[in-house]
Amino acid sequence: DTTGIVTTTTTTTTTTTVTDTEVEETRATRANMLCHSLQSRTLVLHHPECLDHVPKSDGDWEAPDRVKSILKKVTSTSSKQIRNYEIVVSTDFDKAPLELLSRVHSAEYLAFVNDLSKELERRRKQRLIEESNKSGNGEIINTDDKNPHLHVVPFTPMVQKTMMKEAIVKKGSHSDTSFSVGSLRAARRAAGAVQHAVDCVLVGRCRNAFCIVRPPGHHAGINGLLSGGESCGFCIF
Repeated sequence: DTTGIVTTTTTTTTTTTVTDTEVEETRATRANMLCHSLQSRTLVLHHPECLDHVPKSDGDWEAPDRVKSILKKVTSTSSKQIRNYEIVVSTDFDKAPLELLSRVHSAEYLAFVNDLSKELERRRKQRLIEESNKSGNGEIINTDDKNPHLHVVPFTPMVQKTMMKEAIVKKGSHSDTSFSVGSLRAARRAAGAVQHAVDCVLVGRCRNAFCIVRPPGHHAGINGLLSGGESCGFCIF
């Protein structure tokens, strides 16, 4: 009769000590592999056009300097955290085609973003003409360089009103998401980077990938705003 008998099992844990020599050998082996195998590296994608998406103010945290700081840290030759043989840095990728964007967004939303971009470009050119006429000698004075926020509009209220048909929209001053002349180019390039990164990883061209791009896209819905959402969350595509 074994009723009521409690069996206790004692487990002995063995601790293995790794020596400094073994650690260095492991690092050397990894470095040798990465130096001779591009497929084992991390693909880092960025593009200058992502800097053309202008925020509403210099104090906005989702700003071009954010990308510059990350890129500087990742590609710094003095960095001890990331070696140059661990990554492949590239700007060689296409903008996201409309066919790809239409898998996620409605045709109406894509047309809305395109029309908005054209309207801001029209305003920019009109202002240049006005500034040229003021100078009196036909010289074009580009005021955009002095005030890059000149042609920036709050994006979320426009999406709420035009796409979501909402009666009450967010105040422009409270909108975190902005849209500028260069936003469409930047958003398509950012989405294109992610598409290129996924393709490269899936075909084995690199081990993994990191896209240093903006604007982000994780809050963008079919019509620009997620159902029930009150903000575009800095996102366009």
